[in-house]
Amino acid sequence: MYLLQTHFYNINRCMWILMTEFKRALLVSIMCLVCVETAAATDGDAIPDQALSLGAYYLQQQNYPAAITEFKRFIFFHPDDEHTSAVYLLLSRAYAEQEQWDPAVKNIRAAMHLARRDSVIESCRITLATYFLAQGELSSAEFELTRLVHFSDNASIRSKALFFLGLCHVYQYKWGQARSRFEKVAHMLPDYGTVDSLLQEGTRFSYKSPQKAKWLSTFLPGAGQ
Repeated sequence: MYLLQTHFYNINRCMWILMTEFKRALLVSIMCLVCVETAAATDGDAIPDQALSLGAYYLQQQNYPAAITEFKRFIFFHPDDEHTSAVYLLLSRAYAEQEQWDPAVKNIRAAMHLARRDSVIESCRITLATYFLAQGELSSAEFELTRLVHFSDNASIRSKALFFLGLCHVYQYKWGQARSRFEKVAHMLPDYGTVDSLLQEGTRFSYKSPQKAKWLSTFLPGAGQ
């Protein structure tokens, strides 16, 4: 009994480490995409001050409904503008911050359709996969990430895809596969040794932790179902 209790604690500790890293990665991913896509549209120049300033302000202030209104207004009046892909990314982020995953997915797909660079499209796919993870749509997330792992020419993209694919395997209780994925991106996990030892321990048990669902629901609403 003591052995099982210790294992439950260790699995929860592992999930806390991974969820903390997931949150950090997710917070920066969309804004990085916006910067890259904006640079592609303007050859490195900043968006003019008057463009989207109000929507960006509302987004920064976490007034997401107001931000959505401003971003939609821009898209309506400027559907073919060179910045429209970046605006769809911002719109997607505003919905994701409210855990409105369907419109978040819809707008990230629109950004992918208009994106000018393959690296932006592939980064959008990673963000799309994180939305699927947040909803517990593991097969959809796994499909997007596996495709990137096998077909992307960008080493950074492949590393990010491997990280999130490892997280996907954790959700699926596939401890061995998760270990294999994280081993290839150990540099992305500041506490990789702890994570690896805990996942190695997990392979010894045919076990699905009820506490794991609680952790997932805390960090990613809907993912612990």
